Amino acid sequence: LVERLSKAPYLAVQACYQSDLTEKADIVLPVTVWSEQEGHYINLDGRAQKAVKAVNPPEDVRDHVTVLNEIAKRASLKVEADWQKAVLGRKSSVSLN
Repeated sequence: LVERLSKAPYLAVQACYQSDLTEKADIVLPVTVWSEQEGHYINLDGRAQKAVKAVNPPEDVRDHVTVLNEIAKRASLKVEADWQKAVLGRKSSVSLN
């Protein structure tokens, strides 16, 4: 993946850790790590779970959603307002049968 992406004419990476991919990026958008975030995620069982922030992020680092919303705004793209409701209302893809 890193090799294929390195051939892109311009590479923007949203990341919370330095990696081979961030080394090749033209711009890196720093974002919070999992322990600095509050919200929901979908676990490996396909279930939505609540995440509670354990520590505060550095003052100049934004969360993933804020960064993506800002990019959409600057690109004049409309973001669905109820995407979070759709994620939380999602049924698990795992059957316990």
